Amino acid sequence: MRKVCEGLHKHDSYRLAVINRFMFCFSLLAEVTACLSELSDLQSKHEFVSTKTNTLHQSCEHLLEEQTRLMNVAEAISSKLSYYNELDRINSVSWRYHISFGQDSSVVSRYSLRSHR
Repeated sequence: MRKVCEGLHKHDSYRLAVINRFMFCFSLLAEVTACLSELSDLQSKHEFVSTKTNTLHQSCEHLLEEQTRLMNVAEAISSKLSYYNELDRINSVSWRYHISFGQDSSVVSRYSLRSHR
């Protein structure tokens, strides 16, 4: 009878070991499943951020192109305005000597002797 009890005891301990291994594997499977879920969530967030970053990068490139174009336009306008700024400067200087520029760009000198009397 003692051999029978020892045999049952061996089987019980083996069964308990198998159950413990099963519980460990089940627990490990639950952790792996949770990790895979987290990884999937991180992947979708990464794709979202990557898409947003690419969109932002393209917008920045477009804005830089627009800024360059506007700077070129501003430079062209400034270049054209420099003619009028120079004309204003010449007119302000020439006013002292009573010289005026006509609309046909001819110079009419009216140097007055009265200013030197």
